[in-house]
Amino acid sequence: MSRPRGLLLETATGWRLLTCSQGQVSAHALVGSDDPSDVAGDMGEQLAELASRRWQLIVAPSTASTMTARLTESDFTGPRAPTQQMLEFAAEEHLPWAAEELTVQTASPSRTPLALAIRTDRWEPLLGELRAAGHTVCACVPAALLSLEALRKACRLPPDAGVLFHDGEGVHFLLQEAEGVVDWRFWPDGSREPETEPQLLAAEIVAEHGQTQVHTVQIGPALTSALDRLGFDIVQHECSIDGDELIWQGAHRFWKPRAGTLNLAVSRLAGTTRTDVLVGAARSVLTAALLLCCVTAGLLWWKSQQFHQAAGQWRDEQAALFEETFPSVPVPQAMSARFDSEYRRIVGARGGSGQIELPGSALAGLQVVLVAHQSPLRSQFEEVHITDDLVEIEAKFRNHEDAARMVERLEQAGLKVDPPQLQKLDEKRFGTRLRGQLFPASGGEG
Repeated sequence: MSRPRGLLLETATGWRLLTCSQGQVSAHALVGSDDPSDVAGDMGEQLAELASRRWQLIVAPSTASTMTARLTESDFTGPRAPTQQMLEFAAEEHLPWAAEELTVQTASPSRTPLALAIRTDRWEPLLGELRAAGHTVCACVPAALLSLEALRKACRLPPDAGVLFHDGEGVHFLLQEAEGVVDWRFWPDGSREPETEPQLLAAEIVAEHGQTQVHTVQIGPALTSALDRLGFDIVQHECSIDGDELIWQGAHRFWKPRAGTLNLAVSRLAGTTRTDVLVGAARSVLTAALLLCCVTAGLLWWKSQQFHQAAGQWRDEQAALFEETFPSVPVPQAMSARFDSEYRRIVGARGGSGQIELPGSALAGLQVVLVAHQSPLRSQFEEVHITDDLVEIEAKFRNHEDAARMVERLEQAGLKVDPPQLQKLDEKRFGTRLRGQLFPASGGEG
């Protein structure tokens, strides 16, 4: 079920809540204080009493609470559209309040706009309390501009006309252009009658805007006659809609304001909306994604440093190997290419074989010799030659039996020994050359 709509209207005597039911606009009197910051809590309670549901609200400050300032091009620097902060500081030059105390919006997007301002400290407590109570503040628009919005449709006013009308506050003169309101003058009820100031009004209109046509609504004959005598083209309109209904009709397009729609509920008065929550969540996601990108970039940089370090170490090892292999040749930049070239040259020198046979390890043969030599036989190994899997031993024995047992020991250790031929060296010793080949299994163990 949709929330009920209500328009909070500030008047000289207090606040009223305008509602509409079956086409009939009703007014409900609320608290009587004229300061919004004093009535925030009481107004929230009164709204809760009027309906069990929460409200969609438009807040309409009175003209007395709204300040205006005609901005000029000299108030802005640069070709881009002014930001919210730029507007506030530009309005500060024309108003008796500091920029930090004002919330400012423009009534038109022209280069010389009319700035509308309200004091932030007066309205922030009210809007904050309403939102805290669960109500939705759709917009904050001066009541006179809501009336003008309705008069434009009811009286079919042209988009670029000066409009003079009377409402419950006093007499308003608003000058429109195609882009919006560019001037706003106001004479409150009870002040000096505007009929006594037609010359001033005429001079300002002609001097600043060159406007000579004025559309009047609910204006007395005295002021109309005075303007007519001064040469203005007066177009009179009758409007049977009463003031509250006129304001309600003018609020129609502000329930769901689009970008560019006048709305003073901005900056500090905007509060936290659902869009703000989504923007905050999106900002958190983007921050996390940015942090993840930074961490990933850091890890990639760290890994690249490791790769560079490993590549440097590998190149140093390759350079050392090159110097060992080719001691008289300077180390070239393309060492791998040089190694490949030497490899192909050696392959070609060996008849084009696709492989170069690497020498076998001498450790396997030496292990066989050491194992066999551990026997308690009386023997003496003079020399040991190991080439690939071929083992030759120059040995001396006391007799033929010791030589035969050594051959047996070598074969047990993994060496296939050729039958030895002993030669007598002297009365006590025999010499021989033991020649054998490692068994494949023994070679694999080495």
